[in-house]
Amino acid sequence: MSAQQAPQHSLYMIDQYNINPAYAGFDRSLSVNLNYRGQWTGLEGNPVQFYANGHLPIYLLNGGAGFSLRRDRTGLINRTEVSISYNTVISQQYGTFSIGGRLGLQQSRLTGDQLITPEGEYISQVIFTHNDPILPENRISSILPTWTIGAFFRNNYFDAGLTITDFVPNRISIGDTGIANNKLASLYTQISLIIRDLEVKPSLLIKSDLNVHQTDLSLIVKSGSVFGGGSIRGFNSTSLESFVIIGGIKLNDHYTLSYSYDVGINEIRTVSQGSHEIHINYNLNKLIGIGLPPEIIYNPRNL
Repeated sequence: MSAQQAPQHSLYMIDQYNINPAYAGFDRSLSVNLNYRGQWTGLEGNPVQFYANGHLPIYLLNGGAGFSLRRDRTGLINRTEVSISYNTVISQQYGTFSIGGRLGLQQSRLTGDQLITPEGEYISQVIFTHNDPILPENRISSILPTWTIGAFFRNNYFDAGLTITDFVPNRISIGDTGIANNKLASLYTQISLIIRDLEVKPSLLIKSDLNVHQTDLSLIVKSGSVFGGGSIRGFNSTSLESFVIIGGIKLNDHYTLSYSYDVGINEIRTVSQGSHEIHINYNLNKLIGIGLPPEIIYNPRNL
C-alpha cells in the first residue's frame, strides 16, 4: 500500500523552518513554533499532527541551529520524531545563502489490537484473532533514523528554498510489517511586494517523491498587525484537493497567531468536515549570542 505519509500543512509559509532546516536563524532571534492540524475531520482515523520547534541564529559561527518535536497519527499508525538541525549562512552582496541539515529519530507504532480483518473473530476487546499471519494482535513499535538536507536563499525581494528528505529511505519492521518513509523533495519560493500600505506575499510550494507531484499556490496580504489570504492545493493534471482560507494576527511584539481552514474540492468533501490548523509563533525579538566583547587594552591616559 502507499498513501499520504509526509504531514500536510497549510501554514507552511508561516513557519519555513518546519520544511527547511537551512532556514534556522532567519527570524533574527529565538523563534518558537507550536502547530496543531486536524485533517479531514469527521473521518474515523483522520490524520492528526502536532509539532513544536525552535530555532535561533548563532552569530559566532555564522549559522543557525534548531530542534523539532513532531507527533503524527494517521489511522492506526502513530509516529513520534525528535530532530536537531544546523546550518551555515553565507552573506553576499546579492543576498544571503544558507545550507544545512536535520537529523532525527522516528518511532513508529502500530496499534494492532484495533485492526479488523474480514476473516477475523472478535468476541471482545480482549478475546479476538485477526486470522492473519502478518498483522499483529498487540501494539508494537520500532525506531528508525531520519534526515533532511536543505538550501535557502533570501534577498530584499524573495525567498527560495530546496529540501531533500529521506532520499535513501530506511526500512524497518514493526513485527512482520515493513515500513519505509517515502523520499520527498520540496521547492519553496515567496515574493515580497509592497502595494501602497499593504504587504503582499505570493508563495509556491511544490512537493514530490519523483512519481507524484503536489503544488500549493498561496497569497497572503498583511495590513498592520492583521493578515489573511488563501491557498489552493493539488493543482496538477490529476488532482485539485482543497481551497484554503488563512487568517492571523500579530498579538504583540512576541506572539503571532495564525489559523487556516481547508475547504474540500474533491469527492472527500462529501464525508469530511474540512481541515483545521492553528499555529502560534513566539519570537524573542532580542539579539542573542552576537559575540564576545572586544579584548580590553589597558592604555595610560594621555595628558
